Amino acid sequence: MATAYATYHGQVGHSDIIVPSMFASAAAEAPCFALNPSATADCLVIAAGPDVEVASQFSSYSPLYYMLVGWPTLFLHGEYALYGMRAANSLLFALVLTAAIMILHPRGRKSAALCGMLVSLTPMALFLSGVVNASALELSSACLVASLAVRAFQTTRASWVIWSGLAGSVALLSLTRPLSPLWAGAIVAAALLSSPIRVRDLLRDAGGRAAVAAGLSMTAVAAAVAWALAHPTQFIVTQPPPASLQDAVVIFVKRLLLDTPTMITQMAGVLGWLDTPVGWALVAFLVGLGAFGIVAFPQASGRARLVVLGLTLFTVCVPIALTTALWSGTGWQGRYSLPLVAAIGVVLGWHATADRRMRRVFVVLAVLMVTAAVVAFAVQFVRYAFGLNLDDSWSKVAWTPPGSWALWSATLGVGLLAFVIGLRLVVGPHDRIRERRSFRPLNAQSPA
Repeated sequence: MATAYATYHGQVGHSDIIVPSMFASAAAEAPCFALNPSATADCLVIAAGPDVEVASQFSSYSPLYYMLVGWPTLFLHGEYALYGMRAANSLLFALVLTAAIMILHPRGRKSAALCGMLVSLTPMALFLSGVVNASALELSSACLVASLAVRAFQTTRASWVIWSGLAGSVALLSLTRPLSPLWAGAIVAAALLSSPIRVRDLLRDAGGRAAVAAGLSMTAVAAAVAWALAHPTQFIVTQPPPASLQDAVVIFVKRLLLDTPTMITQMAGVLGWLDTPVGWALVAFLVGLGAFGIVAFPQASGRARLVVLGLTLFTVCVPIALTTALWSGTGWQGRYSLPLVAAIGVVLGWHATADRRMRRVFVVLAVLMVTAAVVAFAVQFVRYAFGLNLDDSWSKVAWTPPGSWALWSATLGVGLLAFVIGLRLVVGPHDRIRERRSFRPLNAQSPA
């Protein structure tokens, strides 16, 4: 929040920024309730005061995201500005995610690709969409890149709209976080390699459109990399590389076995300051991922299956390699990998079939997502209003957000209901028509 305020007030790329004291206290490196689930949120006092200088841990981030969410500070003040930026982040997340869903809409196999996208919308993803965190835009823009990429490489006749949208979405993703250009490259490569279209045919029929999109994308990636190199962060603890290749292999295998389960749990739902685990979120994530994979993986082509396996290995191994060779091991969080999980789901779903089994999986995923979101909200309510110490403090609510808990509970209910209705409209009866046509025997003749 402090960085978003500073970006809109002329302090772009500064490691030390001057902001109102309330922004400094709200963005404290360790608030009073952090890592202490028994502490309620009322211990944090956000009061107006003189401007103060604070260190920004996000100076290596491109200012694009903070420009997109910091605009409420131009006309809102005090606590309203804090919640205004959160609302702006939620709106941005919803708009980009909606664009990704609608890009998949015209295809007959869309419900399968949407299933893959739904897998990544865990309680952690929804939590990120409600705070000021660049990971929210990174996830939604990764969904958009994956949706546009599979459509662009599905045919040699993709329109200028698709190609320009792909270039714009790659730029949006690349300029979000320092590692985002790597994610953008991996997602586009996976979509291209899984496509049945030959590269030479693509270059022959869509060479001009593809060249323009590639040029714009590479320019954005270069700008993102240049910004990250010019503004190195001071908050990632680094370590010397392993002394030998043997040591590196040993450390890599050890971290692979020990850290991967933690990362999966964090992707599903370890909220707040990674101090509020939501057990049902992990169950829903694993069940949904398993159901989707069991149905979609056998339906995909051999090429698509190999690409998905490669992207899965990339998703698992890159964090381990970074923590082995560079970071101290505490710098990586599971949410950083959610964009790649979304891409895996979209690419695999795009090459699967929207048959009856996939429609059942779609329903299961929607139910799991809604119930996981409700459970996560309830856990967060208990954690911040009462604390998780399970003593007599449950007799009164210690902290209440602006409005009331009832208001935000109703807002959650309305939002989830609207989301489910929207999905039902997107995956409508015309899918069943396409499904019946897809099962027509090859030698069958159309009725006269």
